[in-house]
Amino acid sequence: MSDRARTCGYTGCSQYPTSSTAAPASARASAWYCIRGLRPRSPRTTTAMRICRPGDCMNRNWSRQPAACQGSPPRIVIAGGSTAGHVTIGLAIADAFRCARPDADILFIGAHHGMECRLVPEAGYRLRTVAASPIAGATLIGKARGIMHAFAATRQARRVLREHGTDLVVGVGGYVSAGGVLAAWTRRVPTVIHEANVGAGVANRVMGRIVDRVYLGWATTRDAFAASKVRLVGNPLRAGIGARQASAPIAGQAARVLVLGGSRGSGVLNERVPDLLERVGALEANFAVTHQCGGDADAGALRAAYAQRSIDAEVVPFIDDIAGAYAGAHIAISSAGAVTMSELAASGLPAVLVPLPEATGDHQTPNARMFAEATGGPWSGTVDWAPDGLARRTASMMQDAEAWKVCAERVRALHRPHAAEALAEDCLKMFDGADDPDTETHSRTGSTMR
Repeated sequence: MSDRARTCGYTGCSQYPTSSTAAPASARASAWYCIRGLRPRSPRTTTAMRICRPGDCMNRNWSRQPAACQGSPPRIVIAGGSTAGHVTIGLAIADAFRCARPDADILFIGAHHGMECRLVPEAGYRLRTVAASPIAGATLIGKARGIMHAFAATRQARRVLREHGTDLVVGVGGYVSAGGVLAAWTRRVPTVIHEANVGAGVANRVMGRIVDRVYLGWATTRDAFAASKVRLVGNPLRAGIGARQASAPIAGQAARVLVLGGSRGSGVLNERVPDLLERVGALEANFAVTHQCGGDADAGALRAAYAQRSIDAEVVPFIDDIAGAYAGAHIAISSAGAVTMSELAASGLPAVLVPLPEATGDHQTPNARMFAEATGGPWSGTVDWAPDGLARRTASMMQDAEAWKVCAERVRALHRPHAAEALAEDCLKMFDGADDPDTETHSRTGSTMR
């Protein structure tokens, strides 16, 4: 066993004895008890009893750990991915940890085939991959494969945590996240999760029962978890998002429409938006389009669809400068991913939301409904698609600067800045022994949940 494992505890269930064990008569006895999850029966006995339960390490207050553990660099694992939204949240959290503690040792656990395989190394972080595949929404054979992969992912993640000497695991969503969190729970490693969506997913609802802390992107999700674990921080975003704000369309100039289908694109938006914007144009609205179609889409066919309708459109698989795209647009037509909505809010950009029908558990529909109700903007599902009504409301926002400003202010009011910093700060307080488990406070924005 390494020196670190001897002094920085909670590294595994297998380390505590199943019967009375002689305690070491040395100056480091307190560290021995901490590592083993034990305490003396009385000041005069040399036998010990196990007292640590799942989650106790964090809920008790981390100041009870040995001084050696508090003084060492935190070793943090961020588990999750698959889509760019989950990876984006993880990278923002990692940057916040690195900013607050430059000595932090940060490692990502992701899937073999997810977006994290490209984005995490590009951001300068290490990545370990495990076997993982989705269960929700899969066929019967796919569900069976997903369950087998879940067991394999947990076993592989346990090995990664042991080799890394992990102090904390942060689950950021995606089907690979559950394996990392379960592995940490079985090894008595403190765990937290971040729920980005308006409605909590099945996996996070289950994980919420065993983790030590649940960070939320939206206040509407708080009833899904135990109130004592909840912290409302918002959704961590990429650097630069919101630094420049969208501005109202200028009379006599073409409004700029930004179409976003998520990291993989949206077949629904690619198919229906050209027709929708043709109807907008028939209402004498003047506009130009930037359409992000995704890497798997037929960009040539989409360009032809716009050209056939005499619409000035730029079609691209991806947008590298997304912060600039938000700031330069006047209105967005977008899928309803949680990160996309948070980025729209940070940029103050009004939007027409169209939930992706293939999203797991239809989680984008509650997102779109909440966003529309809060901002007064339009949204439509694919089943009840009403292009004429959407066209009228879209044209109105392009042509009426005052109505645009009202909507933009409502959009901006949904933004919670410094979400990643607040999450990292709360976790590091636990390392430093300054955690108050009875208060759920967003330390930077002043919002409190009780």
